[in-house]
Formats: sequence, C-alpha cells, structure tokens
Amino acid sequence: ALNKKDHRGCDSPDPDTSYVLTPHTEEKYKKINEEFDNMMRNHKIA
Repeated sequence: ALNKKDHRGCDSPDPDTSYVLTPHTEEKYKKINEEFDNMMRNHKIA
C-alpha cells in the first residue's frame, strides 16, 4: 500500500507541470503570437 502511495505521489506532479501554463510560458507564447501577427501584417503590406 505504501509503495503504491509513493508511486502515486511521484506521478501526480508530472501532468501538472506538463499541461499547466505558467505565467512566464503564457507571456512567451503571447509575445510569439504578437511577433507572428506583425510578420503577417508586414507580409501583406509588402
């Protein structure tokens, strides 16, 4: 029973870190999106 609990404790945090967006990561993606939008706009104008 103890072994199972330990394993579960180790397993649990992994999906959280994988799927939850930290503010830093969100900011990074936002910046990338903005840069991409600017690139597309400049491309259409050119």
